[in-house]
Amino acid sequence: MEPTKKVKTSEQNKGEVQALAPIQTEKIDENQLIEEYKQLITYKQNYLKLQTIIKLEQDKSQLEELQNMEREINQAIMQQEETIKQSQNNDYFKYNTDILQEEHVGRLAKVQYQQDNKWYHAVILQLDQHQQQADIQFIGYKDILNVHSIYVKLMKKPDYTYFQEGTQCECIYSDDGRYHPCVIEKVLDNEKYIVKYDKKEIKEQVTLCHLRESKKNTNQGQKKRTFEDLTEFKVPENLKILPNDNEKQKSQKKNKIKALKQQFKQAVLEKEAQEKQNKWNNFKKQKKQNNNSIFSTTDRVGSKVGVMNSGKGMTGFGIKDRLKLEDNSHLSRQF
Repeated sequence: MEPTKKVKTSEQNKGEVQALAPIQTEKIDENQLIEEYKQLITYKQNYLKLQTIIKLEQDKSQLEELQNMEREINQAIMQQEETIKQSQNNDYFKYNTDILQEEHVGRLAKVQYQQDNKWYHAVILQLDQHQQQADIQFIGYKDILNVHSIYVKLMKKPDYTYFQEGTQCECIYSDDGRYHPCVIEKVLDNEKYIVKYDKKEIKEQVTLCHLRESKKNTNQGQKKRTFEDLTEFKVPENLKILPNDNEKQKSQKKNKIKALKQQFKQAVLEKEAQEKQNKWNNFKKQKKQNNNSIFSTTDRVGSKVGVMNSGKGMTGFGIKDRLKLEDNSHLSRQF
């Protein structure tokens, strides 16, 4: 007897079709995601407050209890971060996860405009640190908005050592909030600069946060600062300590001067090393040009190996002419 063939039922076929169908990802609940980000900010606020209390606490038993709470909050922060990643199906944090502090007032940030969900350059004007609510103003606009800190991403502060008088860079123009090529005309105190835009022929006073390195300079791999024209280190005018500077300003200037000195020393060492390398290269070139050995032989029959100038004729000296005697009696005359 022939074995009976198994016939697939319609239910089995339907199951296979469902298995081959693309898996549909769950739609992200944006409101829930926002609440999860806000909860993460709350955890970090409590963690920061607890660290301050621990530094002041002197009772050992109380200190141990506070440290246990610190570990629990730290663990809650890590769990909340994992929850956010699972909710948005990736490891990239869509919103800000760092708490804002008073020192961030005046800083430049990328802020999400909730009408179109796009991020624009803005300045932090005021901050309610307890509620984590910030008053911001988009660059190029007069309106002031109050937003939660999760919508505010602080921009990294540039390296001040790069931006000196005459430096070609890019700056955020106050009318449109976009970067434009410019040149630094003057360096002022408190990390402020006067820049002149290339195309607009407009001058503007800006802060360090508004500047960034030119993309052309970055692509060409130019150094941030060169000291080729300096034989000895000189403190820039904007870093000289003034009598009316407070302690914070003096400390900042000293740190900047120290960093510049280190760069200057490094530049001097690199210059000396380059000079030595150039001397060695010139020496090798000269050696290649004069490569004839005193023991080299010619192709003549009488040439001998290891004998100086072998195969060459004897040195020819010109025939000495007979000296003509002249009357030198006047040289022996007594004076």
